[in-house]
Amino acid sequence: MKNIFLIGDSIRLGYEATVIRELEGNCKVFSSPDNARFTTYTMRYVHEWMKDAPSIDLVHWNNGLWDSCHWNGDPISLVSLDSYVQNLLRIYGYIRRLCPNAKIIFALSTPVDAQHPRILNRELDAMNKAAVKTLDGLVDGFDDLSSIVKANPGFIRTTDHVHMTDIGYEELGKAVAQCIRKFL
Repeated sequence: MKNIFLIGDSIRLGYEATVIRELEGNCKVFSSPDNARFTTYTMRYVHEWMKDAPSIDLVHWNNGLWDSCHWNGDPISLVSLDSYVQNLLRIYGYIRRLCPNAKIIFALSTPVDAQHPRILNRELDAMNKAAVKTLDGLVDGFDDLSSIVKANPGFIRTTDHVHMTDIGYEELGKAVAQCIRKFL
């Protein structure tokens, strides 16, 4: 049985149950009990999240939505693009040291509804593009969750403009499980 570790924001929390169900019998899925929020938060807690996990075969990881958010009316996102890139490299290094033999998959951040008051899809797209450029050749692959949601904008729950509907989470969970199977 393979051991999988999921790291990600509240979108990950939403699709995790589907991933567990989809991989049942072949993989044991572990995760942070917490939302990974922004990259600096992930850097701070990744060691604690993974300290009791057994030998991990694959890490499926995402950061980006919180980093791109404009909090409290700030015209600048929480984390600049340059800092985001540097933080991704540091997190990659932490994961690699914690799980030296694991495959690492980076999942691209999902877009938000255009009405979201603090997150701009053009900034998310720039962060996703920078993540691919930065992590290409380091991680074993990418999971393009962004394209899945862009092709299915109805997956986004319009009441908060960022989280998915039950169907959206189900479909993302199936896609994540499929991606994980491909890399095992």
